[in-house]
Amino acid sequence: MTNQFTYGGRDRVPGISAAVETFENEFLWGPYEAQYISGLTIDGTTRDTGNTSYTHILRAGLMLGQQTASKKLFVWDPTAQDGTEYIWGILKESRSMLSMNVSTDRLTGLIVVGGGLLSNRLIIPGTTAPGIAGNALEYLVREQLRMRFMLNDSYMFARPDFQIHTVTAAEQTAGITLIAADSHRAYHWDDGGGTADVVITLPDVPYKGLVYKFVSTTTGDAITITSNSSNIRLPGAANATTLACSGSIHIVRGDGSLWIAEEL
Repeated sequence: MTNQFTYGGRDRVPGISAAVETFENEFLWGPYEAQYISGLTIDGTTRDTGNTSYTHILRAGLMLGQQTASKKLFVWDPTAQDGTEYIWGILKESRSMLSMNVSTDRLTGLIVVGGGLLSNRLIIPGTTAPGIAGNALEYLVREQLRMRFMLNDSYMFARPDFQIHTVTAAEQTAGITLIAADSHRAYHWDDGGGTADVVITLPDVPYKGLVYKFVSTTTGDAITITSNSSNIRLPGAANATTLACSGSIHIVRGDGSLWIAEEL
């Protein structure tokens, strides 16, 4: 957990006390030379609420965000609007935020800001167990990390943003049902002047971090974007279960409850 100790052995009750154990969380992946390490001040009020009973100890693997005004680090908070809504880095070694039971800023140079990461050892603030898989914020984490980090299991490991996937005739006939692993793809449809449309269905849950692009290059060759509920929102329009893309380009992003559509 940490190399910081305070003396607490005086006046102890005789007998065998409960075991005191530490957990060493190794989340780095790949050669050490490929890791980018930096430093910054962590605000003394920062707490790791997922570290039950020891919230003042920030665990290795915890995601941190930088507050724009103070330039200090706090736990990553995707709902914030002060800069901490973006992942600045990952704490490399655990740190206690108390000194003699008083909250104290910590200046540490052991924060990973780039390189390879094990996704099952990362800690999303507020969670007890390491790992991002299955968390509602999983895809937002993946999206924010992909510019500077490589995740060992990432479906976006080597995928550039919006590489074109041209819909085949077979896919047009059967329709396409998207999954999270299809995020950051661009789907293009053009039947060469005909009138055949293609139906593309969005994932059931509009998780934050999921984003898809739809390109229909000829008017009349439509892509019909559908959802399992009335949760597609085009600015200025009511929520809908379908969105037509005909001779146009649309980007659709999940925000947790809605698919937010943008026509380019």
